[in-house]
Amino acid sequence: ASESAPEQTDGQAKSESAGQIDTNAPNMASAPALFDLNIRGVPPIAVPRPVDEHLAASEAHALFLRNEDMSDCNQARSVRDDRFFDWESDTGVRWLDDAERQRVLTGLRAAIERLMAACRRQGISTTEKEWQGFDQGEYWWALASAAASGDIGARLKLARIRRPSKIGPDANLRALAHEAFANGDADTFGLLAALVGRRSQSFEIAYPASPPGKDDWRRAPPPTINTGHLWTLVACDLGLACGPSSPTLDRLCLTAGLCSYPSVEEALRDGAISEAAAEATEERRRWVVERVRSGRVDELFVPIPVAAGGG
Repeated sequence: ASESAPEQTDGQAKSESAGQIDTNAPNMASAPALFDLNIRGVPPIAVPRPVDEHLAASEAHALFLRNEDMSDCNQARSVRDDRFFDWESDTGVRWLDDAERQRVLTGLRAAIERLMAACRRQGISTTEKEWQGFDQGEYWWALASAAASGDIGARLKLARIRRPSKIGPDANLRALAHEAFANGDADTFGLLAALVGRRSQSFEIAYPASPPGKDDWRRAPPPTINTGHLWTLVACDLGLACGPSSPTLDRLCLTAGLCSYPSVEEALRDGAISEAAAEATEERRRWVVERVRSGRVDELFVPIPVAAGGG
């Protein structure tokens, strides 16, 4: 379940209405705005200066890549320092037998070191603690400006981390997903997988209950599968780097304790996808990939109901 952001004060609401950041609007704010994130306990974050919505495509993408590096750097330093949680307890690694625990911790140290390369690329110290060494306001300004200028990666990331009420109706998310499919970039598919996993209620898969030709209008009840894992596997099939030492696998290690695996698929199969869900996950994976590769993305999701009187 998504976490709710704290309620805004009247002053905050007025400030945001004057400079609202909307990932789907043709033009974004030209005034400083507040980021209202979908994270409980995190107050709205002020952007220090007007969002730049007129960046060239190359400039916007460079800002987005810098923002991604800063995210990886921040997460690597946070896990290394156990800043806000007990990583071993939260991931369950603490209760593995000693040999397996040591195998995972060895993989964790290697994953942290690889992701620390993002710090070095951006001139950020690897020895400082989380969020030290760079300005949070600049971090959000860069992401907002890249999205405002049309960068698809930045827009996908914003849609994933902002409060749903600030993104708009499901139709907006579907339109963004279609843009991502049309973009065809492997890394974009990875970002789309993260969005669909986080907003799974907006992307109900129209998977048939029976083989084509036999009651194929019916949809099976949703199996016990993790939508995020399903779409991560789809992104791997569509070209996202998911092998040993890939950023995708390293991030999975840091967030879920699935470390020291040769691929994302093996990590998810061994540590995240239950036996009961494995067959259903694989069936839907093949079904989704086939439709994406054949350009039939309109068939992927259950149609959004039209409200009464909505035409």
